[in-house]
Amino acid sequence: MFLLCLKRAAEVNLETTDQSVSLAKLLKSWESVLRDEIVNHLRKFNLIKQSQHGFRKGYSCVSNLLSFLESVTADVDAKQNVNTIYLDFAKAFDKVPHQRLLLKLRAHGIDVVCNWIEAWLNDRWQKVRL
Repeated sequence: MFLLCLKRAAEVNLETTDQSVSLAKLLKSWESVLRDEIVNHLRKFNLIKQSQHGFRKGYSCVSNLLSFLESVTADVDAKQNVNTIYLDFAKAFDKVPHQRLLLKLRAHGIDVVCNWIEAWLNDRWQKVRL
């Protein structure tokens, strides 16, 4: 594991200090800032539908499941047919072609964040197994 160690006196020491910040924690913080920027932009321009449960505070897989269950229960009570398709989007971000992702972000006006993402994705490889 790589550790970035910072001292108060603006002196960087990679060997001895108890004020260390792991790179993983630093990246997790950056991911949080990036996510907030994207979500704020999407909210500002009403690009997130009310039915969207991911990336919204107060919404989760459980709230999505409950909403779905209410809808199915209402249809069953009304004696209507219910068809369901289950999809697994595990690690979907890892499988999205980078240029397509950047194009979509720019199409929604997320230019500044898009530049950050593009710089981060630059010279990275991706592999998709089928």
